[in-house]
Amino acid sequence: MAIALIQLAACSMIDVHPANNEKVSVFFSEPNHIQFQGKGAGAGIALMSTIGPVGIALGVAIDEGIAKDIRKAIGQEETDIQNHIEKQISRDLEQYGYSVSPSAELIYPKLFIKRYGFKITNGSTDATAAEWELELHSGPDTKVTLNYPKDFEKDSIKTHVLSDLKVDGKLGLELLNESLEQVMERVKARLTKL
Repeated sequence: MAIALIQLAACSMIDVHPANNEKVSVFFSEPNHIQFQGKGAGAGIALMSTIGPVGIALGVAIDEGIAKDIRKAIGQEETDIQNHIEKQISRDLEQYGYSVSPSAELIYPKLFIKRYGFKITNGSTDATAAEWELELHSGPDTKVTLNYPKDFEKDSIKTHVLSDLKVDGKLGLELLNESLEQVMERVKARLTKL
């Protein structure tokens, strides 16, 4: 009897993680590339009042042009950004006993990367942070949305000046990596509740 109590007590003190065969499906939504959200949308709305719907298109084109500059700079450091992101997600999940399954497998939980890229966080200084929008589906009708930087403490958000990100891919990759680590901490916390 005493031995059984000792064994039960020992089991309750062990930090239990999911078995190594637990899988998470990872999917990327289209457009599957680095995006940018800056002043273009605001400029488009302002232009719409003078030149109509073309103003909105012009605003979107401004942000897309900046996104292309950032993609080009990061492409000099990392040629396959999707693969880079998948590897980081896989490493983060493996630390907690999960593995990434091929996205063709229709299993739960599913992690959808809806958007990734960069966003102006302070219009007056062009401080730019990484941006993530992920959805974690634990079942067909159950999902949690995680948004970075929106859902995170302001003092935990690292930024760089936009003009630097357009020419220095290392800075952009650094922002993406560090922010994804923070997002994955929240994903792992959600997975433990499943």
